[in-house]
Amino acid sequence: MSKIFVKQQRTLQDYGMGRVDEFPTVPYDPSQLAPGIAASINERPTAQEAVKQGTSINNLQDYQNFMYDDYMNYVNANTNPETITDIRDTVENARNNAIRQIANNVGGYDSSAKFQLYPQEGETLTNTVNSNFDEAFGTEGNDKSSRDYYANLVRRYGKDGAAEILINHPNLQTGTQLSLPQVVPGYQTENPFNEDGSIKPGAVPPVTAVKQMNREDIQNLMMGAGLLPVGSNTDADNRGYEEGVIRRLMAAFNPHKGEGGRETLKLSKPFVVDNKTVDGKSGATQAGYFVSPTTKRDIYEAVVASKRGGPKGMIGIRGLNSVDDFLQQRASTGQREGVDEGFVHSRIDPSRLVPIQMPQHTIPNTVIGNLSMSTRENDGLYTEDQRVQQILGGSYANEGLRHGVNSGFFQPDLGPKSLSFQNLFKLINNKDKIKRNIITDSIERNERKLNSLYAHEESLTDGAEKMYEIMGAGYNKEEWMDDYIERNNKQYYIDQTLDNLKTLKHQARNFESDFARAVEQYTKGLKSFNEQLPMLQDVQSNINLDDKTASLIQRPIKPDKDMSLPFAQVLEEPTKDSGIYQTESDLQARDKLNFNLDKHGFPLNEDGSAMSMNDKINLVSDPNLKELAQNIFDNKTKVVDQIKRYNTALPFGSDDVTQRKIKPYEFENFLDTLRDRFASAPGEFNFQENYNRTKAFNKYIEKLKEDYYGRR
Repeated sequence: MSKIFVKQQRTLQDYGMGRVDEFPTVPYDPSQLAPGIAASINERPTAQEAVKQGTSINNLQDYQNFMYDDYMNYVNANTNPETITDIRDTVENARNNAIRQIANNVGGYDSSAKFQLYPQEGETLTNTVNSNFDEAFGTEGNDKSSRDYYANLVRRYGKDGAAEILINHPNLQTGTQLSLPQVVPGYQTENPFNEDGSIKPGAVPPVTAVKQMNREDIQNLMMGAGLLPVGSNTDADNRGYEEGVIRRLMAAFNPHKGEGGRETLKLSKPFVVDNKTVDGKSGATQAGYFVSPTTKRDIYEAVVASKRGGPKGMIGIRGLNSVDDFLQQRASTGQREGVDEGFVHSRIDPSRLVPIQMPQHTIPNTVIGNLSMSTRENDGLYTEDQRVQQILGGSYANEGLRHGVNSGFFQPDLGPKSLSFQNLFKLINNKDKIKRNIITDSIERNERKLNSLYAHEESLTDGAEKMYEIMGAGYNKEEWMDDYIERNNKQYYIDQTLDNLKTLKHQARNFESDFARAVEQYTKGLKSFNEQLPMLQDVQSNINLDDKTASLIQRPIKPDKDMSLPFAQVLEEPTKDSGIYQTESDLQARDKLNFNLDKHGFPLNEDGSAMSMNDKINLVSDPNLKELAQNIFDNKTKVVDQIKRYNTALPFGSDDVTQRKIKPYEFENFLDTLRDRFASAPGEFNFQENYNRTKAFNKYIEKLKEDYYGRR
């Protein structure tokens, strides 16, 4: 029977500090954390007021989060853009300053035998560390450095004592415990919404919106600050962008444009981004941030205009709605980017946020593409996993994932190379092409190279003879020629090429089994993606297609070979006149499409249910169903295009409540801006044209006022 001996770790008792089990149980008020923290709170009126209202600041993490929120209260539309970048550094410095004070002050026991890092006013601590500690051991000037706060604790309490303080002491906590909904994107409770779309108390709603932003910023906001609206000129020129949307809308009243173009532009919907003030205060719409619904195309095609550099990540927002949150929203139709989006003016608590990512262990390494391709440990040959990774790399499958917000996590790329049924279909049906690209063509190139090298070797002796006659006079002929051949032979390259051919032919012999495993691994990754991130969809269910605009857009039925049109149907018989084709409207083309699709774009069953994951995988994998699968993908592409250009349904539900949250003076300022831009819109118009466009614009303004004031 084996025995395990555990050595008792040293504690603060060994350093004369008495009972250390009282460390985690001592109640603290903010002033006991560090004098500097109390001073900082008292200097900021908003912070002081919050403390009076019961805000709890029990540890360094609470302090850091509170400071961040407090600083952001001062951000508005006129804030210098560099301020946002500076705030994080300022708060970090404040936290380090608090740690420095803790590290450079001596703790002890008060009159109630409770350990304190700082004495209360008029109280003297007993059983403290020798006050001459620094003088005796020397500090070399480091005791005032926040970078050396850990070293200072070690000097005072020893390595074990310092570690115990940092781990157990409640005031020194520097991390926030995340809940399950903040870690698992697919987690949700049943029936989480009320009838009005708001979130039920205690419920965990699904992720309904996604914001793309700097990965490091996502880590910071998950620690307590949450997702905060920032001034329209602070992180991105949101107001400037909306000016562009307004100009696009004004073009809808230009009589020189075609009717179809005018109707499309009329669906442009600028957001109210007010930068004027009333009684010295800016309106609530002056700050905000853009979000996308969970449709892959809307996320991928959205322009991330943030001035923050660095790799981007995705943060999911649970249950975004116009009742609990203050957001404006618009559908894709008529918009320059052609995407559904929302503009949020309220803070989202961290409890409703979750990074959109998957743990690395849930996706095969061959699909991620992070295996080393070294062959040193396998006699110059690739292992099975390495060969499978090459196959998936040859089909660009490895480009469907990127590093996530946290180390050890990956996030999906939602563009053309994303993990998808369509790319699984392409992988299976491009088998011969992939083999040719990564193996066959390489074998042929290396064989040609080898033949060229052998030919060079054969001609080397004759060449040596000729070169000796030109340059070898006075030298021993045999020695000179041997030296010449040795210096000019290509044996190194021959050996290298032979090794390459050995590796490639080994790949060729195993290609069939490797390819089958590549399909299996990709399928496993695709299943994991859809299980862990079920909110991401190819086709949204909330659609309301505009018929009038679609009826005005005409497209050729048989396009020219250089054109790429989404609804082109090639005629069996071309028209007689060269270059002239029959046309149909997009509304007519719509009638040929199947819109009864699930979130992946597959047709629904007769009972309205969606196909299972396995059924979809079997369909796209079966060579006998290749034509059916292709038709399904073609139909989905055309449906998505129709939704992009003609959908008017709002992505986050009704915005009736939003209209009531926008202040009347903000709305009137918005109307004044529209009138100004209409008056300065480019174009020369005669009297009748100007009369008609003014009449149409005034009708549009009256409709806006009717919608706004009718909902208040």
